[in-house]
Amino acid sequence: MSQVHHFVTKMRDVIPRVGVHKRYASTDVLRFGDSYVGMSPRFSKALVNLPGVAGKFAIGGMLWGLGDLLAQKVAPEEAPRKAADLEKERKTFIRKASARVVPDTSLLGKWNSTSTMNAFIIGALVFSPLGNAWYTRADKIVPLIAKRVPGMNALVDTPARANMMKVVLDQTLFAPVILTCVFTSFGLLNGKKIGPAVDSAMGSVGEAIVPNWALWGPVQMLNFAVVPPAGRLLLVNSVNVPWTAYLAYKSKNAA
Repeated sequence: MSQVHHFVTKMRDVIPRVGVHKRYASTDVLRFGDSYVGMSPRFSKALVNLPGVAGKFAIGGMLWGLGDLLAQKVAPEEAPRKAADLEKERKTFIRKASARVVPDTSLLGKWNSTSTMNAFIIGALVFSPLGNAWYTRADKIVPLIAKRVPGMNALVDTPARANMMKVVLDQTLFAPVILTCVFTSFGLLNGKKIGPAVDSAMGSVGEAIVPNWALWGPVQMLNFAVVPPAGRLLLVNSVNVPWTAYLAYKSKNAA
């Protein structure tokens, strides 16, 4: 049985007990057995057939690697050069100024394969496992918190309010933690020791958190409201392609 079907079966039992979403359970807006929050049955079926956990992690790694390739094309790294090297380059340029120069027409140009592999490792082994754990359990975590926090039931008594609470938890708790893990992992893979890697990560998180809220706040509102738990990581990792390019660029240029 797939994760989505398992989720559907459990939700049919949980809805009457928890009371959350109860008055929406029988409407066309939220039909767990057919489509998810008004989603077309064809798209829901496609999400049901998503790859398993290992497949999700592999896809996540590939998308993060693609993001690093994008970062290399948009903001290529330049190694620091000494005065002697600059003088040598100037003389070489003068000597070859009249020669016919063949431009580099390769697709990747100067490709740092180590950087791309690091991004793949982080996407597959750091972000995707942590993200999958959160995105597939958020629907259960919010009702559990509501039961234990006095007065919180009123904040999650409708699907819209429950989804808003998931976004708040995502952006205030999960986002800082995952950003710290990602930046620290980049630092370690780039040769830093644990102490400097963590210090650099903390500074990078402070700079990245506001852009993170601006991008991921709206994305996660859509993600939690429309996409079944099994498909949320795929959506996030897809949006992560340009975002990973930004994170990779920030990590490479961190002090």
